[in-house]
Amino acid sequence: MKLTSLQKYIDRKSAKREEVIQISRNILKNAKNAIYELHHDKKEKAEKLISEAKNLISKAEKILKLMPILYQTGMYSEALQEYTEAATYSDFISTGSIQKHTDLRINEEDYLAGLADLTGELSRRAVMLAIKHKKKDVVKIHTFVDNIYKEFLGFKFPNSLLRKKSDSIKHNLRKIENILYDLNLR
Repeated sequence: MKLTSLQKYIDRKSAKREEVIQISRNILKNAKNAIYELHHDKKEKAEKLISEAKNLISKAEKILKLMPILYQTGMYSEALQEYTEAATYSDFISTGSIQKHTDLRINEEDYLAGLADLTGELSRRAVMLAIKHKKKDVVKIHTFVDNIYKEFLGFKFPNSLLRKKSDSIKHNLRKIENILYDLNLR
């Protein structure tokens, strides 16, 4: 009994898995760097990094269509979450609103996880804006994060990554509320 065809399949799958992992690393790197650039008001540089990440996602999706089992690669999910965080953070800075998961072409779970992480970046931004005495902008962030928190309260997440991330929204909201409290005392 020869298992040559199975060996070729496993070898091909392994090679494609490594390719998806490498692409995922690059998506993560670009998204993290984009967030950093956004925190330093370098919007143009951030947009370029987000665009590169989007192109890498398209490249990974082509591989994953051929081998859907590779969707189970956890690093790819992390990359999609980070991309969502970067893209929605950029959206919020530019327009005060964010794209839907269908616009970003991200699955529901990774979008929600990225959205939860977005609230952490927004709380960091609120700190920087408070230092500059921009209370109106901090209030805008508070309203936005409060709305996200309200929406997340409607979900019944089991004990999972999404449950932990949704709990972090409450922590980030409290942080922003404390910033507003301090601003009001000044």
